[in-house]
Amino acid sequence: MHLPLLRSFLALLCLSTVAGHAATDQAAAIKWLGDAPAPLTTGVSFGAPWPRGAVPKAQAFTLTTADNRTLPVQTWPLAYWPDGSLKWVGVATVAGPETKGELKLLPIATTTVAPGGAAVTVRRSDTTFLID
Repeated sequence: MHLPLLRSFLALLCLSTVAGHAATDQAAAIKWLGDAPAPLTTGVSFGAPWPRGAVPKAQAFTLTTADNRTLPVQTWPLAYWPDGSLKWVGVATVAGPETKGELKLLPIATTTVAPGGAAVTVRRSDTTFLID
């Protein structure tokens, strides 16, 4: 496979963490290897380390671009510190040539829907599913 094409499919990210802040101010600074974003829009995944005690076990995250756009993101725990806080989190997103500069992975407050709030309903027929 041609190297630039392989690079676009792998779209690896290099990261560093900003240490020494409270959990609400904690952010992982994410940088593209070679400071060049993927030449094609593609799915990318990477891991981000966190200092001991900085990020709770069930933390949610957001991923923002250098120009403050929010990217779609999915995260999952990879490792925990002995105190139960997150040590490494796996991250997946979609990024491409327009995703230039440093990205920031930030812990965010989570919200839950109270009982009786908005709900998802699924209706099935012989040929379709209707999700509301």
